[in-house]
Amino acid sequence: MTECVVKLHHVFDNEEAILVPFENLKDAVDMLLKLGKHDVGMSLAVLSHKYLAEFICPTPQIAKDFEYICINHLKMKYIVDVICDEFDKKIVEEMAEYTIDKSLMKSLILGAPKLASLKDSEFLKVLSEEDDPLKAIITGPMRKHLEEGLDASPEQIAKVFDEDLQDFFKEVYSKPEMTDIVWLHAFRILPSRMMRQRMFFGQAGKIWPSNDGENVIKWHDMIEEECNKYDNFEHALGFMNIGDHGKIVGLEYDFYYDHNDPEAAKNVSKASMDTTEKSLRMGRIISLFNIMFKGVYKKEHVFYPIPEPISEENLLMFKELLGELIGEEI
Repeated sequence: MTECVVKLHHVFDNEEAILVPFENLKDAVDMLLKLGKHDVGMSLAVLSHKYLAEFICPTPQIAKDFEYICINHLKMKYIVDVICDEFDKKIVEEMAEYTIDKSLMKSLILGAPKLASLKDSEFLKVLSEEDDPLKAIITGPMRKHLEEGLDASPEQIAKVFDEDLQDFFKEVYSKPEMTDIVWLHAFRILPSRMMRQRMFFGQAGKIWPSNDGENVIKWHDMIEEECNKYDNFEHALGFMNIGDHGKIVGLEYDFYYDHNDPEAAKNVSKASMDTTEKSLRMGRIISLFNIMFKGVYKKEHVFYPIPEPISEENLLMFKELLGELIGEEI
């Protein structure tokens, strides 16, 4: 007999999503840790602009244009994504200067093609000159004009698909679930969309954050710096989430590359190994390798005690093991 035990989570009637945008990672991590330590939210994560673009955009090109707009016009590089009830929602709204609510998210999802087409528009160029473009949209009169201009409707988003599929996608996007962020979290369309760009999570793991979260930022920046050495694959933070009442932060950093390009594959492998080695040297980190070797569900002997930086002797043994596995000198 084979037995499978699945943990079910109760779904409350008053769940909703609220998103808080940030220009820099430190501010996003600060909020993640504050909310996590107080157990605010049923689901809590930091998403990158790329992750958000893939989540809501129907085609790869629209996703790329949406990314460009996020960075260059809206100054929105990171998003704290919270699924919560109305009580936790009030806490988040009191902490944040402004938030993206479900109404605006619906407009962004159905209006993504129109927004992407405005990439080089004078409207967005003028908007980008604001100190805080998103604040100007969300809290000012520009929001009404933007939502009207996006023409956010099932008919509008269906136009990006082949003509013989447009009726089908019009019906799909007419369903309220397709603009319900809570529902989309539960029934994730994201993995298939991420694979459009041939995603590979090159680095992931768990870190025990310092009080100010600086080691979380340092870990992310180290991975980004290592990946910047190569120009034949894309890379970006996927997400950070929180666990154990704010004591653990999970990180996924994604690589995107042509799996049929031997040189790109080689560089991805090298970046994965180099970032793993440096992660182990930092301490307070369990890399994806550690988790996969010991089991992916929580066990006390996996997450505790908090790991010290790897010794030179163990690091040498680890590199020899990897060399044997992949057949290359590390």
